[in-house]
Amino acid sequence: MDKHELIGYADSLMRTAVKLCHSVDDAQDLVQDTMLAALQALQRGMKIDDASAWLNRTLRCRFYDKLRQKYRKPTVSYDILPQEMPDVFDPSEWIIREEDAREVRQALAFESQLYREVLVRYYMKGQNAGKIARALSLPKGTVTRRLDTGRKHIRERVEHMEHYTKQSYEPDTLYLSCSGSGGLNEEPFSLVGGDKLAQNVLILAYEKPMTEEELSRAMGVPAAYLEPVVDKLVQGELVKRMPGGKVYTDFILFTEHDRTVTGPMQQSIARENFEALWQSVEEGLRKLREAEYYQCQNEHQRSKLEAFFAVHALLSAEVDARNSVCEGGQIPFADYPDRPNGGKWYALGNIYPAGYEWGSNPYGRYSISGRYGVCLEKYHGAKYVELQQYDTLLGEARYGIPADKLLGLLYAVYSGEDATVSGVEPVCFDQVPDLKQKGFLSDNGVLQVDLPVLTQAQWQALLSCASDVTGKVAPVMKNALAPLWKLGKVCTPAHLTSVPDFQRYMFCSAAVVMMIISEAKERGRFLRGVDYPCPAVIFLVEQ
Repeated sequence: MDKHELIGYADSLMRTAVKLCHSVDDAQDLVQDTMLAALQALQRGMKIDDASAWLNRTLRCRFYDKLRQKYRKPTVSYDILPQEMPDVFDPSEWIIREEDAREVRQALAFESQLYREVLVRYYMKGQNAGKIARALSLPKGTVTRRLDTGRKHIRERVEHMEHYTKQSYEPDTLYLSCSGSGGLNEEPFSLVGGDKLAQNVLILAYEKPMTEEELSRAMGVPAAYLEPVVDKLVQGELVKRMPGGKVYTDFILFTEHDRTVTGPMQQSIARENFEALWQSVEEGLRKLREAEYYQCQNEHQRSKLEAFFAVHALLSAEVDARNSVCEGGQIPFADYPDRPNGGKWYALGNIYPAGYEWGSNPYGRYSISGRYGVCLEKYHGAKYVELQQYDTLLGEARYGIPADKLLGLLYAVYSGEDATVSGVEPVCFDQVPDLKQKGFLSDNGVLQVDLPVLTQAQWQALLSCASDVTGKVAPVMKNALAPLWKLGKVCTPAHLTSVPDFQRYMFCSAAVVMMIISEAKERGRFLRGVDYPCPAVIFLVEQ
């Protein structure tokens, strides 16, 4: 290219400049600056082979320079970033910021995962090609080619993108839970499940009500695809629609901060108050061991009975302590709101950011699921069969089949009935190896139920014994946990008025029970010598 050819590119540069500047005067200034830069480069003897590409790149560079001067912030253009980032770099100089490279972030929303993954790591996280290659187990050349191709795609789209949020290119994950009883179609879980679109609608519409158009722009998803998802969530009562058309998430969401902020203090409380709390539990365990229904169990069943007893007694005390500071206390199940398809529940959700490292929360291992019970009445000669369980670090109370099918399988094994007579689906027996590994079943030549088996009368006796312990522990627990309530209470958005107060305190002391039990195990005062899974699960059978 020579200086006489420059004029031939003026119209094309002007069209690009107008799109960038949204002002004819500013666009003219930008084109003049670009032409001047080209003339100066030619005078220095620079050889420019692809004039159009060089001029367009320079024009964009000048445009971002003006933005930087205007906002006094560092700017990086995707056109001029080097192919390889250095091993050590200054994030303020290299990472694309929201204010400076909005177009890149927007364009990433519509990029395929093949290219989006390397582009996000490169531009948004500051990883060089070598690090990306190692993380994704790809050749470095493949990463470089994908970056090049992805950049070309972005250039084609960048002029036409709306201003999307992080949810468009790096969606978070929302895990739904509930207290109460689900609907016939497993609501509310079936409304969300693994649907990333539904999850991120709920996340975005939590802090403030939004229209479907605003959600569409924020997520980079056409409204036509988004509207049915919002309607489903509204009908399922996870989202509420306001008179003006805006919608908002109608239940509490917890962040990693909410889940961990009181963790260190809970750990200290568990250690400092261990003796005062555990003495009552030990007294209760001694009474439990004297009971006839305890003595008729085998070794494994006794350990699991003790695990359930300790968890139930301490957790009931923790809940009593928590309810003492909640407005209205724990809401009776009868007062829970009626939901579609026979449900009666309050939902709650946990947000995990994209790329979250599972296990990074040091207090997550101490979590306890709420007590879960499932019952089948008049089942193959039994008045009823029932399962009562907690999921804890002592043993995993999760299984790969629905709870009612698990009950049928356990009763078939317990009663010795033929599976076909018991109506157990053959696919359920595929879970037997997993159930043996988790301590639900054992096989010493004959498949057996490896959980404590109680009648209704024995179950009530167990609960009564545990309740005595709870009554002694609760006052101590209340005083010990008092510092946690103010620190850990979650503040919900002002427009969200349906959240029961007890949910705001749920993570204040959520780990302390298992911290106490873990302390007892470490001191050799609980489940000594138990080196097998010990799920806190009880199997009830009434013939």
